Amino acid sequence: MFSSQPPPDFYQVQLTFLGVFCLAALLLERYYNSRKAANDSTAPNDPRPLNTSLSAESKNVVTTLRRNYLLVYAIVMAADWLQGPYIYSLYREQYGYSERAVGFLFVTGFTAAGASAPLVGVWADKYGRKKMCMNFCVAFGTGCLCAQFSALPVLVFGRIASGLGTAILFSCFETWVISSSQSSGVSPGDLSSILGQATLINGFVATTAGIASNELVGRTQTFTSPFVLGAVLLVFGWVLIGGLWAENYGAQDSGGQDVFQLTRLGHAWSVVRRALALASSYATTYAQARFWAFCVFEVCVGMYYPVQGMLKGSLIANDYRATLASLFRVPLNAFVTTVMLTGISSDRQLVFSGCTATLAFSSIMTMLVIVKRTSEIVTTNPNGS
Repeated sequence: MFSSQPPPDFYQVQLTFLGVFCLAALLLERYYNSRKAANDSTAPNDPRPLNTSLSAESKNVVTTLRRNYLLVYAIVMAADWLQGPYIYSLYREQYGYSERAVGFLFVTGFTAAGASAPLVGVWADKYGRKKMCMNFCVAFGTGCLCAQFSALPVLVFGRIASGLGTAILFSCFETWVISSSQSSGVSPGDLSSILGQATLINGFVATTAGIASNELVGRTQTFTSPFVLGAVLLVFGWVLIGGLWAENYGAQDSGGQDVFQLTRLGHAWSVVRRALALASSYATTYAQARFWAFCVFEVCVGMYYPVQGMLKGSLIANDYRATLASLFRVPLNAFVTTVMLTGISSDRQLVFSGCTATLAFSSIMTMLVIVKRTSEIVTTNPNGS
């Protein structure tokens, strides 16, 4: 059924199939959401039809939050994806640094991200998540500008700035949208939809940015050009954040939690973790099987981030949400730095086995801690208040 070498057009056919499948899934989701909204508005026991202006206002709040967040998110992720494919080529091929020096630059970036993560979270909760997201544009833009110079001290400073920006990117943006949704009265379902759309947009942005950066390098014949375009996008993102986003800080959340949804999210988290572990452990010499195992893995990743965001929004109090979200990045950066310094990354079988074991452990802990705890909350507080 499978062969070690796929047919010449195998990947093109699968890409077309997956593209059509994603488009159909998007249309189905839009149809389902429209039907659900129509049913909710005409429900006989629903008091909301008595106040159509309030319903319209709530819908406008969700639409505005979705537009403001996803627009900025797409721009900043594009700036990140543009430079990713050419960081190594810039250091190694254009600037002529040794493998050891390039490894040092990469380790510097991951170390800076891990070391700054706890401070980033505290600053965001205390001084404002919007301000920290604007500081991301400044820090990451500084890294892009430093990449224009071949001097090693300048590149090191740029990697430190980029590491600081990475710590902000993967904590403060999500924290801002979760807190904004809660303060605006956006339902957990709408927040989940926004986070899911952000994951989808990130995939499209990554693909588009990869093609754009490849074309840009081909036209300019320099690996620095994607960094220039990234800096321009970051300036645009800084302006949009300042003009469109409202500030929010670490403060106590008001109202009760939807513990029933929280339980479902805990189960979903556990299932996704187990699926990730199985997909990452599936090693074979058959190219087609590897391809579909990779697709299963990516599907799980696509489910993981919205569920993760919802769980963090439900389980972590707003007054220190950014702090804990940033702390989650510390073990990741420590792991990556250790792998790069020890050379374990060359042993792919060992790396994937380690990922499988880690994901399996996380799944077990989710079942024992998160799902059990939320089930106890439902038992003791069935009204979810």
